[in-house]
Order: sequence, then C-alpha cells, then structure tokens
Amino acid sequence: PIDSLRENKVMSLKTRFGNLGNILDFDNLTEENIYVLDSPILTNSQFKKFKKFFSKKLKIIDCTFDIEKTTLSDIEIYEHTNNNLYLKAHLNTSSDKINLHVIQGIDESNSIIGLEPYGLHFQAPASFFEYVIDVNKIDQISLNYFGFNFNDDSNWYPNTDILFTYRDSIDKECLEKSAKLIYKTSQVKILKNEGKEKLMIDDMAYSINDIPPNKIFLSTNDRKPRLATDSSNALVLSGNASQIFQINTNSWQGFLANEILSGIGFINEIKSMVSQFEPIRTVQVNNESIITFQLNKKHSIYAHIFSILSKA
Repeated sequence: PIDSLRENKVMSLKTRFGNLGNILDFDNLTEENIYVLDSPILTNSQFKKFKKFFSKKLKIIDCTFDIEKTTLSDIEIYEHTNNNLYLKAHLNTSSDKINLHVIQGIDESNSIIGLEPYGLHFQAPASFFEYVIDVNKIDQISLNYFGFNFNDDSNWYPNTDILFTYRDSIDKECLEKSAKLIYKTSQVKILKNEGKEKLMIDDMAYSINDIPPNKIFLSTNDRKPRLATDSSNALVLSGNASQIFQINTNSWQGFLANEILSGIGFINEIKSMVSQFEPIRTVQVNNESIITFQLNKKHSIYAHIFSILSKA
C-alpha cells in the first residue's frame, strides 16, 4: 500500500528535465537549467517553450525510417539454405484484410497457358513445388478446386481439375511419381478402360486428357479442359474462399459430413469467417505475388480469430 503522507510526491505526474537535483524539492526545481512539467504530455505551445528553454542544449534525433526499405510484417517466413536465411514470404494484417506477399525468383517465361479460373483457382510455376515434384520436367501446375465429393464407397475426395504443363513433352511416368509425392501414397497407377485413361490414387480417380504437345489435364468429375491463353506464369490464388469447406450434399454421405462439421465450434467459426471474404485476388508487383483476403467491411478479422481461438 502507498503511504498516504507521501502519496502526493510518489504519485505525482510531474516530469523533470535538466541537471541533477533533489527530485522531491519542487520549490527549487525551476532554477537555472531545470524545467518541470505537471505532466509528461506536452501541448504544442508547451513544446515550443520547452525548445526555447533548452535551445543551447537541445538536440533533435530523427527516429523516422524509410518505409520502402523496412519490412512492416506481422509474420515473416524464411528458407534456410547454405547456412543463410532467405525471405520467402511475409504476411500483413489489418482489421478487414490479410495480404500475403510471396517472393518468387525471376522466371524467363512471362506467360503460359493454364486453366481458366473457376471455383478456387491456384496456379504456380514448378519451382513452388520443388520439394515434391521434378522441376526439371514440369514447368507449371494449374488447379481449380470445387470442394469435396463422395464416391460410392463413402470415401471423400477433393473435387478438382489439375493441369500439368511439362517443359518438353508429356511424361506419364513423371505424372505417377509426382502424384505419389504430392499425395504421400504409393497406391498410384494409371488404368486404361475402353480407350480412356484414369489416374488412380488410393480410391480416388482422375480422368486423364492429353493436350499435345506438353500438357496433361486431370479431372475428378470428367470435366473438359477450359484453358486461359493469357495466364501468368507466376503464383496466383483467386476465387471464392468458402469453396475450401464446400461439401457436395447431393448424397447422404455428403449431407451427414456437412452436419458433423457444422457441429464443431471452431470449424464453424472458420467457415463463417471465410464466407465473409470478398473474392480472393492476386496482383504481381516486381518479384512478388501479393494475395489479398478482403473481409466484408462489416466484419473484423481479429474478432473472428479470437472467436476461433476461444472455441478451438
């Protein structure tokens, strides 16, 4: 507890500038070279008097910085290579927006034919997947995602279209190898039936369409390839974020799965948050792909995050 007899001195907001002296001797603190303020907060007029009082001993230190040369990121992601750290991505957040900056190496190809964006669209040069695919043979992967489906055996699988672009020519052996690495399974094989090919990954089946001279199109729902001729050979994410949790409820398995997930508190909060996002967009600035997740202005990202954490 604070001694009531000394409380006035101990709790005082008086702020003293100047030479050494008895800080409790307020009557004599305003002598030469000493300046006392009733509060550490200065008004503009007080600051002018302060500068005038210490004019001969005053030194102003510039504490500003060049925003172009300084990273102001909430999260930074580095890659450790050859005993050095290299910045690969950084994340900035505000109350209604998340900006993900992904730094890419300079690619000789300015554009390449990819999938026309539908659903949740993702596209990236092979270098983005260098740890799971053969980047010497594959040039780019383009993907459209439409949520989850269920097959007749009640197994669920991502409803997707994928386009592999090879550097030289179509390579089915490389396709099988990449599928094993991406899906972390050895149960991968290509089957032929009545002149049609399917890529089997465990119980999931992709129809295969060769697009000469150097592309393979895969689809879980036998869709036809729709290509975009002006596609960028850079990291791109676009479309509706709510597709992430989209489940096809036309079957009883899908309906049941949707009901189960809706009953899990923190997953329901995540679904609620992504449903409030405007369509995801990506812009290219120099060697960066800037992916923006913009919330409806009536909602706050921080409020959603706290709600998710409280129910996790």
